Amino acid sequence: MSLKPVEADFVGEDRILQGTDWERTIPMGQSMVAYDPALTVGAVLRGSVRSRNLSTLYLSTAAGTMVLSFDDAFTLRVRFTAAGTAAAPAFDDGWWEVEAVNGLSLRTDRIAQGVAQLYREVTTGAT
Repeated sequence: MSLKPVEADFVGEDRILQGTDWERTIPMGQSMVAYDPALTVGAVLRGSVRSRNLSTLYLSTAAGTMVLSFDDAFTLRVRFTAAGTAAAPAFDDGWWEVEAVNGLSLRTDRIAQGVAQLYREVTTGAT
């Protein structure tokens, strides 16, 4: 049985803010202990924000601009760093996703995904 990813959109009032440390918690539909690197040996979390056509990478865990963790077995925390969001161009066409390796089965599943916008904060521009 395949795990169905949780859908959460970072748009409108929940859009990513450029030049800020920004984070949201995502409630998961089942226990994610097997995917939590802090609790299960072999578990891995990785994620990215790309353009809708997947050709442009805006933010990622590999670059250290996206940070993923679990608050508890049912809550994923998605965080973007101020340095990473300040360096990324503002966009309205983003797609974010999180893949995780199950530490018990070593199977990779997409656990969360959605659309995203990065809003240009006034503090990052000339005044």
